[in-house]
Amino acid sequence: MEWKKYWSNKFLGIDYFKINFILKKYLWKIFKIQLPKLKDQKSYWNDRGKSYFEEFISSGYKEREVFYQNIFIELINKVEFKSILELGCGFGWNLKRIQDDFDGKEILGIDFSIPQLDNAKKYLDLTEKVNLVNGDLTKLPYQNNSVDITFSFGVFMNLHKDKINLAVDEAIRITKKKIIHVEPINKFYTEELSNNRVFKTNIVSHDYIEIYKSKGLILENFLCYKDFSEKHLEFKKKITSNYERWEPIEDCSKYCFLVFSKNKK
Repeated sequence: MEWKKYWSNKFLGIDYFKINFILKKYLWKIFKIQLPKLKDQKSYWNDRGKSYFEEFISSGYKEREVFYQNIFIELINKVEFKSILELGCGFGWNLKRIQDDFDGKEILGIDFSIPQLDNAKKYLDLTEKVNLVNGDLTKLPYQNNSVDITFSFGVFMNLHKDKINLAVDEAIRITKKKIIHVEPINKFYTEELSNNRVFKTNIVSHDYIEIYKSKGLILENFLCYKDFSEKHLEFKKKITSNYERWEPIEDCSKYCFLVFSKNKK
């Protein structure tokens, strides 16, 4: 059956993506061997897609990630919008928050991982104005200037450098008002995070400011960890859940927030 190729990728009961993580980590730590970034991550996320929902919700990770989601919600609260699209919506965590916080909005999500979308259909209230699509961020199935806000949240970091310009061009093409990225930029990493990510082949840092500048768009707002590190420390004091995820927790330099205006100079 088709689903078996997604769910059965294990060795001795351990997911292959976890084994890959450990091997790459120790190749770097012991031999300083750094493998090239993945050119395509569809198979990676089809392997990881089913377990990611449970991992995210029940490991204590969700309670820690909501800090960054809160900042994102503050940013979209500043925009008058009727429609919003998440580029790489996964199982719909951000879309669910938008459903809960904003009434009467057209909510769209696209992802290339069928397992992730299957979980999104269970997680979201599909009786509301929500439309989910299986597709490619470099070939978006939407009309020009058809969505008020498009955003990514830790997803463009999964795009290889050969594909980032195509994805940005598509985001610009379909967006009416604002493009928001919640993504890593390695020049804003702490030393600790830089050391913990150097061996990872699924995380790619892009210079979003330069990319959008070259395409004539305005950077309207920018936040990095220096802007919210104290707030993050206060937030962490209130967390009561244990962190039980297989991958170590990362510090708050893992995300930058960028808001680009479609109104060109």
